[in-house]
Amino acid sequence: MYEIYALLAKVGITSKYKGYDYIAAAVKYLLDRPNKRISVTKELYPELGKMFHVPPTRVEQNIRFTINTVWEKRKGQLEKYRGTEYETRPTNTEFLTVLAGILQSQKD
Repeated sequence: MYEIYALLAKVGITSKYKGYDYIAAAVKYLLDRPNKRISVTKELYPELGKMFHVPPTRVEQNIRFTINTVWEKRKGQLEKYRGTEYETRPTNTEFLTVLAGILQSQKD
């Protein structure tokens, strides 16, 4: 998990955001299932909701809010780690997939 939290810090996501722990757990969830296609709304959010004892909608909202905030304040950092520029704000799924991909490529 240290690598996940370190990457979040590098892209500007700190523990002051409610979505911080949800994003970290979501990235870990994706990394633990590298060859499985995951439905974010039907599988990931409900699993994280159970883990954190909150409704899946709250997980989704807090992740989205955190991404929106970081997008507005630190877009360059996100693009740096992605390797290309974003034309529009990434969706939750795109953002989580990019983070998981970055960490997976560092392992390989």
